[in-house]
Amino acid sequence: MFNLFKVPPSSPKGKAFLGTLYSCDSINGETTKICATSLDSMLGFVKKAFGPDVDFKFITTTHPTLTTPVFQNYTVLEPPVEIVSVKKVPCHPFPYFYAIYFCHTDLNYETRAFKLRLVGDGSGDEVEAVIVCHLDSKNLSSDHLVFRMLGVEKGSSYCHVFRQGDIFWIQQQTSGSGVAA
Repeated sequence: MFNLFKVPPSSPKGKAFLGTLYSCDSINGETTKICATSLDSMLGFVKKAFGPDVDFKFITTTHPTLTTPVFQNYTVLEPPVEIVSVKKVPCHPFPYFYAIYFCHTDLNYETRAFKLRLVGDGSGDEVEAVIVCHLDSKNLSSDHLVFRMLGVEKGSSYCHVFRQGDIFWIQQQTSGSGVAA
């Protein structure tokens, strides 16, 4: 494929594509993770994760007024609103020649999710962000990227913002507090 699309494997894009191949190959046979290469495979995984007769939907980070690059400081406009869902299935786009989403369930990790309205300090652009907080990182590998990127220690809690393009599948709420959208 590299020759077909004229992407040298040693280029930054080629290395990212090879990383996707390695990551996806290493999860073959897993029941809590998938590299979805179609909407059908993603929905099949999500349906299996939530179980039969469970309604679900997705939410994502959006930039309703984006006029400039997203790399700027942001100010929180209002308190976060918790996204209430017993089960959650995040799906993250992976770089490749075609769409691949890495989806996983959070069965072994206690997480809380929030919607948060932000405004860009320089541009005034608004962002409706999905924030996910992992309450305990003791089950992660000691060399997990999160420890290097965020400077937290194993066992610590940490939060991160979902980028635009990440998909966060949640269970539909029938009643109660929190937000399901």
